[in-house]
Amino acid sequence: MSATLANHSAIPTPGKSLGDISPFNDSRAYLETDSDEPALEDVLEIAAIETSDITSVPASGPDQDFEMKNVEDQTQRSSQPQHYPPGLETLIQERDALQKDLHSANRCIEDMEETLDYRQKELQLQEKKAAKAEQQFQVCKKDLEKHKEEITRLQQEMEKRTTQWKRKLGERQKGEQAALKQLGDAHNHIFRLQPRRTDITETEAQELFNDLFNSVQRWVCNRLERILDMLEDGKLRTRVYPRDAARKVVQLTSARAMQGFNFDQSDEHFVIAVIMRFLCWSFFSRSFYCPLTMTGEHSDATVFLNRIEQLMRTVPRDGSQCRDWRVEALLAIMQEPGFVERRAHHERQKTIELYNLLEPLVPSADLQELTVSIGRSMVRPAMDLAHRLQLAATVFSLEWTSFNDDLSTGHIGSSTTDFSYFTSLNLKEGGKIVVPPNPADPGSLQTLNMTYLFDVAPGLYSRSPDGEGRAEVKTISKPRVLVDIADDLHAIPKEGPTLLRWIEEESRREARRDNDVTTVPISAGGGDTTKRQSMRNKLSSFRGLRKQNPAG
Repeated sequence: MSATLANHSAIPTPGKSLGDISPFNDSRAYLETDSDEPALEDVLEIAAIETSDITSVPASGPDQDFEMKNVEDQTQRSSQPQHYPPGLETLIQERDALQKDLHSANRCIEDMEETLDYRQKELQLQEKKAAKAEQQFQVCKKDLEKHKEEITRLQQEMEKRTTQWKRKLGERQKGEQAALKQLGDAHNHIFRLQPRRTDITETEAQELFNDLFNSVQRWVCNRLERILDMLEDGKLRTRVYPRDAARKVVQLTSARAMQGFNFDQSDEHFVIAVIMRFLCWSFFSRSFYCPLTMTGEHSDATVFLNRIEQLMRTVPRDGSQCRDWRVEALLAIMQEPGFVERRAHHERQKTIELYNLLEPLVPSADLQELTVSIGRSMVRPAMDLAHRLQLAATVFSLEWTSFNDDLSTGHIGSSTTDFSYFTSLNLKEGGKIVVPPNPADPGSLQTLNMTYLFDVAPGLYSRSPDGEGRAEVKTISKPRVLVDIADDLHAIPKEGPTLLRWIEEESRREARRDNDVTTVPISAGGGDTTKRQSMRNKLSSFRGLRKQNPAG
């Protein structure tokens, strides 16, 4: 009984800690209560009776507490209700509450132990992963060290080879310098043995080209007076133009000139343009103006020289050196016996060809005098100029405007085209040079309306043998173009009877009968290639123009 009391005395009361509770303190507390409370002896007797029924029940553990509660319930149901002292009942309730708390604490401890076990397993797994990662890191570290060693070895080997290559390059450069020096000495020695040639300058080329154009212009103005009078009197309808000559004139006429074949006062400019296109096609547009052998104009020697020059440009060599070689080779071939005779024969042949074109335009003329006049005024100056241009170190070329043979560009006026690149000849003032409007000045564009008709003469250009792009081309003489000036920007020039219309009708009169197909040389760029063109299609375009302009 004293032990049971001691156990009850060990249960803490609210507001007290476990260290403050003892059997002596509880006994002293009961002794210090009021006189209405039962005496200590009575309490002990009741406790002995209560505990005598449950002495066989163990006093510890959650299961034992549950069984003790069941025994207490059975005892209370079998016996009569008993009344405990207030202090003991409080102690019993507190004991029960503490036992519940103890049970809950045990459950929490078990949960914590399970959590600790799970955390321990995770920690062990992480340690295994860390150990495996450490092993992989060590393997990668070893591989990295091997790669570093390999890189170091390759760098050393590369430095060694670079040193060898630099040494070999230096030796080769020295050898090349020595070879270039020997080549330069040989070059200088060879050309010291030859007389120095005098190349044409750009100023001389400009003067000679202008002289050629002025000579052609004077010849046309002096020789066409009678045929123009016959044109105004209407006498040309009964005059027959030879078929071959008419065909060739039509072939040498540009598309723009054909488009305006009814323009009044354009006859002289049209004839000048035909002569200039003939001279360009015969001399200036060829690789060399004169055949080097008697096999024809396209001689094997010229083709052979062209091929060698092209092959020389494929190797590392300056363009000026290739040009010098070509010029020297041509000069050497010209020293061959018989070249002077071939040149004279070529001059007579071209003079006769041009005479056949122009003879119908110069009626009742002396054949011998007309032939000499054509050769002296036009063919020979053109050959001399082509000779000097093609034997110069500078590359010269004659080019027509891009729209002279192109009708797809439509109307070309000063509002859309800068005429400062051309020498403009006024149709209404007999070919007087007109200063074009300034594109930067809108006022000049409104006061001067210029319309392009066709090219009268090509332009002369030059470039360095080393230059291939258009940016390096230099204009020596601007192309001469015929223009019309009117108040209305889209006004059509006055129409009337023209030589070109007469020649076109004569060529159509013969072509209508046999539907001939001609081979027309391309002279827009001065090239010596040919294009197939149907005369019937070309003349149908003239009929379309006549329908649009019935006044012509």
